[in-house]
Amino acid sequence: MWEIDISRGMEAFNQYTGKFPEDDERIDHKIQHSIRVAVRAGELAAALGLDPGEVSLAYLIGLVHDLGRFSQYTQFGTFVDRDSRNHADMGVELLFDEGLIRAFIKTDAYDDIIRSAVACHNAFALPEDLDGPALVHSRILRDADKLDNLFSKQYERFEALFGVEKIDHESVSRDVLETFLARRPIRTEQVRSHLDNWLKYVAFYFDLSYDESRRLAAEAGYADHLLDRVSGMDPMVLSALREALMRF
Repeated sequence: MWEIDISRGMEAFNQYTGKFPEDDERIDHKIQHSIRVAVRAGELAAALGLDPGEVSLAYLIGLVHDLGRFSQYTQFGTFVDRDSRNHADMGVELLFDEGLIRAFIKTDAYDDIIRSAVACHNAFALPEDLDGPALVHSRILRDADKLDNLFSKQYERFEALFGVEKIDHESVSRDVLETFLARRPIRTEQVRSHLDNWLKYVAFYFDLSYDESRRLAAEAGYADHLLDRVSGMDPMVLSALREALMRF
C-alpha cells in the first residue's frame, strides 16, 4: 500500500479552506466538522482492524469529504442541497475534475476509492454495486459523518439551523413517526416540519453500518440527548421514540 502523508493532507486542507472568510461562523463549523470526521473515520478504521495505511486513507477521505460545502456556500449562500447543488457532486468535481486531490495525496492509486466515498457520503443509501475497499471506506465515512452530526446537533442552536427558537411545540408527521418507530432512517422528502427534520437527524442512529459506530453512539447517548432537546413535545410520542431507540 502506498504511504499516505497525513501532514501533507492537513496542509492542503488548511490552504484550501484558508481562502474562505475565517470569521464566518458557518465556514468555521464546516472546517471543524471535516477535521472531526477525519479523526473519527481513522478511529473507526483502526477499530475495524484495518492496517495503518487504510487507517490513514480513512482519515484523508474524512478530511476531503465536505470540500464541496465551501464553494456551495460561496456560490449559493446556503448549505441546503435542494436549494443549491448536491455538495457531494461539487466536491467530486473540485477534487477530480479540477485536480485538487493531488494537493492532498501524490499517488492516484486510491482515487476510485476516494471518489466513491465522497460521491455517496450524503446519499440516502449506498449503490448496490459498490464493493471491496470502496464499500468499506464509504461505510466508514458515512458512519463517521453521522456520528459527528449526532455529536454536533447536541450544541447547534435551533435559530442557526431553522431560524426559530424552539421546535418541540410542532407536531410530528405521521409518516416520519412511523418510519422512526420502525427504526429506519428518514428521507428528506418525508419532512414536513422543523421537528420532523430534527427527528431525521436523530434517526441517523438507525443508519450506522458498524457495531462499533452504534456502540460509540449509544455510549455517548447522542440520540437521547437530541430527544432531550425537544422534551416539550407530546409526551406519548416522545416516550415511543425513546423506546424505539432502546430496542434498536
